[in-house]
Amino acid sequence: MEGTARWSGAGAVARAAFCFAAESGSFRRAASDLQVSPARARDLVRSLEERAGTPLLFEDEGSVRLTPEGERLYFRWKGPVHRLLGFGRPAPASSPSRVWVTVSAPTSTGSTLLSPMVGRFALANPGVSVDLRLTHGFYHPLWEGVDLRIGHGEYFLEDVESHPLGAVRRILVASPAYLERAGRPAAPGDLVRHEVFGPKDAVDQDSIAFRCGRREERVSPSSRIALRSHLSALFCALSGLGIGVMVPEYLAAPYLGRGELVRVLPDWGVAPLPLRAFFSPGNPKSGVRALVEFLEAECRKSPYIEGLPK
Repeated sequence: MEGTARWSGAGAVARAAFCFAAESGSFRRAASDLQVSPARARDLVRSLEERAGTPLLFEDEGSVRLTPEGERLYFRWKGPVHRLLGFGRPAPASSPSRVWVTVSAPTSTGSTLLSPMVGRFALANPGVSVDLRLTHGFYHPLWEGVDLRIGHGEYFLEDVESHPLGAVRRILVASPAYLERAGRPAAPGDLVRHEVFGPKDAVDQDSIAFRCGRREERVSPSSRIALRSHLSALFCALSGLGIGVMVPEYLAAPYLGRGELVRVLPDWGVAPLPLRAFFSPGNPKSGVRALVEFLEAECRKSPYIEGLPK
């Protein structure tokens, strides 16, 4: 039995190449699932064999089969590979033409704004299924088997085709109890006397720009807790801990309607949150462009997203 440390350097893509070659009986078909060359698929499997110190696959005239050690590791890895990576997911026999599109999206935006949109797309397109992965930062780049990445701002890790989906309006909110206790800010400069909670671009920047007509005021509020999340900012505000800054308006809207939150500095605006789709240039995987066009149409209909013609 190999120890965990011995296998910690073996990448998930290498294990996926091994499992898919074992399932399909071919490095060529495994490479197609992973969108790499057959030579690359062989190299990935060889990296596992080097760690194991023994062959895992026999190759004979283009076909492959498991060795005894390979069979043991295949049954250990096949479940995690398909659950966590979603590569090469077999289509049910009842729908042999089904296509899986793997999408990576930021955790807060993906779980709240994009999940219902993706769900509506999948229901309206029975030939396409979507594997939505919620991520932090620039995880799950396109070369890791992701067909479509949704992000905020630009993406520079690789050559991609970029498609704007709009910009999400953001506001400041607080609970009535907090404002009664701490006072209501009359101007952006008053925020330095309050506890504030915000997303990464609020926490990590030197200052936040507030605009009212042609006026601009930059403020550097300090937070003792760096949460770097829109949802965290929202729920800290709901808990009465302070003011949530740069909270997406669509997240706050239900709580504003019920009086659980109050809008702070309503005459002042903050930068909206850009939303962009990134995919491989030229000829992306089947279903990707259709999903991007669907997301753009959904964003265009939303009262909380700006920057696209209605």
